[in-house]
Amino acid sequence: MVYNIPEPDDAPPLGDLGFFQHRTLPVLRKFQPSSLWDVSAPRLLLSTSSFRSVAKALAHQQRLAESPNTTQMEGVDRAYVDAISLVRKSIDAYSGEERTTLAFECLLLVILESLRGSKSEMIVHLHHGIRIVFESSKESLKSGNMKEIGRCLRQYGVSTMLLNPFLPPARQTQHVMWRTASLDDDTPGDSTTDDLRKVSNDVYRLILETLAIMYHVSLNEGHLGLVFCEEVARVRAKQARLEEIFHQRRQTCTGEDVQARALWDLTEARCLLAKAHLNYVWACDVEAFHAEIETFRAVIDLVDSALSRIEESESDISTLTFSVGLGAISALELVAWRCPDVNLRNEAVDLLERCPRQEGLWNADERSKLWRSMIANEGTNYTDHMWNYELPTEGIESVLTPGTPLKQQSQLQR
Repeated sequence: MVYNIPEPDDAPPLGDLGFFQHRTLPVLRKFQPSSLWDVSAPRLLLSTSSFRSVAKALAHQQRLAESPNTTQMEGVDRAYVDAISLVRKSIDAYSGEERTTLAFECLLLVILESLRGSKSEMIVHLHHGIRIVFESSKESLKSGNMKEIGRCLRQYGVSTMLLNPFLPPARQTQHVMWRTASLDDDTPGDSTTDDLRKVSNDVYRLILETLAIMYHVSLNEGHLGLVFCEEVARVRAKQARLEEIFHQRRQTCTGEDVQARALWDLTEARCLLAKAHLNYVWACDVEAFHAEIETFRAVIDLVDSALSRIEESESDISTLTFSVGLGAISALELVAWRCPDVNLRNEAVDLLERCPRQEGLWNADERSKLWRSMIANEGTNYTDHMWNYELPTEGIESVLTPGTPLKQQSQLQR
């Protein structure tokens, strides 16, 4: 695995493509190991003008995020406009295998829009990329690279759905993800080996199924019905099998790469959070999360361990401007939202400050500030919001004032 090599103090500044190759690609390799970054991206940089344009725009945006400078804004905006223009012009020219390039450009545009804070535009590129992968699969044109791109895009899709299942971006993404669910059939069903990619794909599928269950329950005011009880039982059994894989792996794993161990820890944390939510749905009882204190503690420990491992190769991971597929921010926020233990919630918020700043729609700085305000204003009476199906939105801190009852705060959100 290739990692970012620090530049000497007297090194000349990197050009846009040099920055992309020496600063952007190492971040992508770190958090989402794939041949996309080692083979496909370097090849496309040489052969495809629209891909080069997107890479330059992403490099500009990352450089600005790392070293904010108002004098750079004009160049950043120009690079962005050029990239969007070139991709649009080339769309009609792509056919067959060339669609892989367009899907790859969509993936980079998702990362770019995420760094820009352009949420609606990020959703557009995400949905477009997923549809390209899906159409290629129907026409038997999906290569190994296309499968990798689809896997990364669908991880972004699940992450988007987690932020707030009832906001328009999440609802639109639900529709796209469920209509293209057959893409998930490209990977093995229930993992039987401790292969990180297989298990990670299965955990993301598990989360997607859990979100569908939570959505059903919210629409039916907590009632499952007999048929849906069978579905919940099936998904809970899948989660238990995956959890057993993590348990067995801990007993046998030796001499593993530090980076791989970090990604394993975060994947297990997501699996445990799915269990907590499935158990809550199964119990149909607002007290169910009180029985999951140890689960939330395990999630905190796993994320802490993962961030510490990543810090072994990055002196300060929180200075990284973005991550891809890490899932640390969403995992910690779910603990801050659902856990009944205020001490664990505060630990989750503390860990948010150690995460890379941006992943998809999730911004670690924004979410840590939001939850510090939430917890400070809730005191011990936070159950009304805790059992709400909706995560608080970004603007909630504007209505959080000391002494305001939580129920009133919840009404103000709406």
